[in-house]
Amino acid sequence: MPTNLAAIAHCPAGSEQLRLVLGELPADVDLAALAADLKEKPILKRSGGDRLAVIVPLQDGWAGWVFDVMPPVTELPRLVEKLISLSAGLTGNGAQPLGAAPTSGEGAALLAPVIHDLAAHGRIKRKALLQALVDAIVVHGLAQAAVVRICREKGGGAIVASDQALLSHADEIGRLFEASRGTEACQIDIRANSHDMDTLEAALLAEAVGAETLTLQVPARGVGGVALLFIGAAPEAMAQTHLLAELAALALGLDIGEPEKRHVRLFKAGLAVAIAGLVVFMCLPIPLTITAPALSEPDTAVIAALPFDSFLQSVTVDVGDRVTEGEQLAKLTAPDLEAQQLQGKLQLSVQQIAASAALAQNDYGAYKLARQRIETIRAQVRQFDDQLEQLNVAAPAAGTVIRTIGSEALGRFVATGQEIAIIQPDARYAVRLVFSRMDAPLIKAGQGGEVFFRGLNGRSYPFTVLTPAFVDDASDASGDDEQQLVARASITVEGEGDLMAGLSGFARVEAGSGIRIVVLSRYLVEYLRMTAWSYLGLRF
Repeated sequence: MPTNLAAIAHCPAGSEQLRLVLGELPADVDLAALAADLKEKPILKRSGGDRLAVIVPLQDGWAGWVFDVMPPVTELPRLVEKLISLSAGLTGNGAQPLGAAPTSGEGAALLAPVIHDLAAHGRIKRKALLQALVDAIVVHGLAQAAVVRICREKGGGAIVASDQALLSHADEIGRLFEASRGTEACQIDIRANSHDMDTLEAALLAEAVGAETLTLQVPARGVGGVALLFIGAAPEAMAQTHLLAELAALALGLDIGEPEKRHVRLFKAGLAVAIAGLVVFMCLPIPLTITAPALSEPDTAVIAALPFDSFLQSVTVDVGDRVTEGEQLAKLTAPDLEAQQLQGKLQLSVQQIAASAALAQNDYGAYKLARQRIETIRAQVRQFDDQLEQLNVAAPAAGTVIRTIGSEALGRFVATGQEIAIIQPDARYAVRLVFSRMDAPLIKAGQGGEVFFRGLNGRSYPFTVLTPAFVDDASDASGDDEQQLVARASITVEGEGDLMAGLSGFARVEAGSGIRIVVLSRYLVEYLRMTAWSYLGLRF
C-alpha cells in the first residue's frame, strides 16, 4: 500500500481554525472545503492531481489526511479503516495551529515532532527513512536509543539503530523481535534485572547494551509492519509506541496490519515450486542430439567403364531399371581400334602366304620366322577382338541402375575410365552427413540416429555411423570456400523401393548424453569461450 503521507490536520468541533498535527499541507489542498459535506462517514477525494485527501469524522471534530500518491482503488477500504483508528489517537491534545511548529506534550503532541521529522525528509529510500525515524526518537527525548526493523510475514529486513554500537547485537535484537511476535500486535516492557525465564534473553540483551529497561513494539505474526525497540524509553512515550509504529509504517508505504492474501501466498509458493522444478528439470540428463544435413548414397555400387577411349553409339538402360548380370547397358565404337584390328588381319594373311612360300622352297629358317610372326600377329588380333567385344557394355552384376552416362551423350567421345553406368546390387543405402566444426569432434563410429528425406514425408530411416568425421576433399575441389567435415553412415533398413540415391534431408545423431542446461547452452558457451580467448586471452 504505497501512500507517501504528506500531512495530518485536525479541526476541533465548533471551530473553524484548522490545526496541523504533522507535515505541511500542500497549497492546492483545501481540507476545510472538502469537509463541508462531512457527516458520519469518511470522505475520500482526489485533490491536486494525484493526491488523496481523506476526511475522518471524530467526536471532537474531524481529522484530515493528505497523501502524495493515490493508492489503488482496491486498497482504499483498508486504508480508511487504518486512518479511522489512527485519527482518534493522533488528533487529541497534540494538535497545533496551522503553520506553527509542533511542540512536545502528551498524546499525539509527543509523537508529532518525530513524525514531523519523518515526513519532512520527503521521498527518500526506506533505509534512510528508518534511520531518520530512530534519530528523531532520540532527538525528541522519547528514548535514550532506538532500533527499528521492517517486519514481513516471516522474518524481516535489516536492523537500523540510532547508535551504531547497537548493530553488534543485531542478531540478538532480530531474534528478540521474532520471538516477541504473537497473534496480535503487542508492546513488551523488560527490565535488565528481570529473572523471568520468558524474558531472560531480552534481560541479558538489556544488560549487554547497558540499559535499565527495554520496550518492544512488534506487529502480529504473519503480517507486515514496523518493529521498534526503545532503550530507556520515556514513561510518557510508552503508551504511544503502537501509534508511532503504525504511523511510521503508513509513512513508509508498508502494507500493514493485514496478512498476505491467500492468492498471493499461493502465487509465491507456486513460483518457488516452479523455480525449484525448473532447476531440477535443467539439471536432469538428456540425450545429446546433433543435427546435420544429409544426402542419400548407394551403400555398395558397381561401376561399368571402359579402359580405352571410345565413342558412345547407344544406351539401352535408364536410371531405375533393374538389370541382370551380363545384360547389355550400352554400345560404343572405337574406329582406331577397328582399324588396328583390320590391319592386323591383313598382316596375318601376308605372313601366312610367306610361310607357305618358304615351305615350298624348303627354306626352313624363313618358314620358322614367318610362323613366329603369325603367332605374334594372331595374339594382337585376339586382343583387338577382346577390346572390341567390350564395346558392348554389359552389367557386371544384377541390380538397379542408379546412374548412366545418358542418351544425350550419344556420338560423343568417352575417355578412358569414364563411367558408363553405376549399378547398385541391392536395396541398401548409405547417407553422407555434413557436420559443423563444433559438432564434428563428437561423432564416433557406431553411433545411431535417424534421417528424414525431403519427398518421403511421414517416414524416417534409422542409420549407424560408419566413420568419424573427416575432411571431404571433394568439397574443396568443387569450389566451396570452406572444406566440409563429413561422416558416412549406413541405413539399417532396406529402401523398399521409395528410397533412391541423391535425396537430401536432415539427420539426427545420438552423441551421448549430458545435463540439460549444458546441452542446451553448449553453442552459446562455445561462442563465449572462443570470444573470451580471442579478445581477452581467457580460458574457461
